Amino acid sequence: MQLLNDLPIAVSLLIVIAVTVSLAVGGLVFTRVYIRHLFGISDETDDTVQFYAGAIAAFYGIALGLITVANWENYTRAVEIISAEAASVGALYRDVGGYPQPLRDELRADLEAYLIFVINQTWPAQKQGQVLAGSVEIINRFQDQLLQFEPVTEGQKIIHEEAFGQYNTFITFRRQRIDFVDTALPSILWIIILGGAVLTIFVTYFFYVPNVRLHIMLIICYAMLVAVVIYFTSLMENPLKGPAAIQPSSYQLILDTVVNMPTGVGLGN
Repeated sequence: MQLLNDLPIAVSLLIVIAVTVSLAVGGLVFTRVYIRHLFGISDETDDTVQFYAGAIAAFYGIALGLITVANWENYTRAVEIISAEAASVGALYRDVGGYPQPLRDELRADLEAYLIFVINQTWPAQKQGQVLAGSVEIINRFQDQLLQFEPVTEGQKIIHEEAFGQYNTFITFRRQRIDFVDTALPSILWIIILGGAVLTIFVTYFFYVPNVRLHIMLIICYAMLVAVVIYFTSLMENPLKGPAAIQPSSYQLILDTVVNMPTGVGLGN
């Protein structure tokens, strides 16, 4: 699957469709004669086959639909967390603007370094399922400087309290975002998805279709549909991996509109 994740969506989708269709058609070609003779496939058996095929497809469709909805909700939740983390960094960057120099510039430099690290290094690593330690070093340095500061005036106390509150919010969202790196569907669900796909395709072999070319064409169409649904279910399995992974645009936006914008005079001077 990692190989498919490294490919463009169109290419990986075509590969999945080609493999699925090949297996489905190959299964039909190798079993058609045996099934027709062994089970006496004819017009009289079609009604029974249609009933069970419809029931199997319905149950499979409901199960796959529920899994797809859960995947989508997981994806949107990840988007919200990533956006919230980036926003908390931006708010924290503004809060530390109230600290005296040179601490103000040092804290802001750490936040800028964090954003750059996340965009350029963390995100590519996440697509490979890795969590880099570089950002932890930046955060620890930032936290140490924040803890060492002792506010003198009431204004500095208010700013310090607000900065710590925003820092804790940022850490919380960051932790939640990292939790998504290893997100995956349980193995039992993949057994249901793949096993259900095999079963729904296999049951179509029992339809009475005298024209073998027509039967193959119908199998191709059905297998393509199944392949597309399974592929996009897999694509949405982890919101931080694959060609459809969430991009670090929220962090880039904060870097461009907050960090790289001209700053005002801090309150701590």
